[in-house]
Amino acid sequence: MGEKIMLNQLLAVFLLLTFASCATNSKKGSDKLNKTKIEKNLVKGKTSKAQVVEVLGAPEMINSDSNGKEQWVYSQYTSQTDSSSVDIDTLMYGFSTIAYGGVGMGASNSKSQTQTVTLTVYFNSKGMLEHYKYSKSSI
Repeated sequence: MGEKIMLNQLLAVFLLLTFASCATNSKKGSDKLNKTKIEKNLVKGKTSKAQVVEVLGAPEMINSDSNGKEQWVYSQYTSQTDSSSVDIDTLMYGFSTIAYGGVGMGASNSKSQTQTVTLTVYFNSKGMLEHYKYSKSSI
């Protein structure tokens, strides 16, 4: 009986190390609206609409006024999950349940953060970049 408990404790330690090594930090979403990329490619008075499309693709929304000026809007949503923090108390409870002949499960905590990036590009009536506004917010 003592050997079974010791074997179960070793299994519990192995599983704990396995869960800890499986910690991930994943990021979903594209990097289309990278600030460095935008600053490098969008130049006031020199960048045309065609060049903006080449760099960023088609805008999600286009507004225009009666003077022929246009405003293009791009947005990007990035979701980042960090499951590197493991709930040790829950894991140990699950492992102790296994060690004494029951069925237990460990669990991990994960943190999720959503980031929104919005780029608004303003063109003059000749189709050249006047200026742009870049904003980033986290939820």
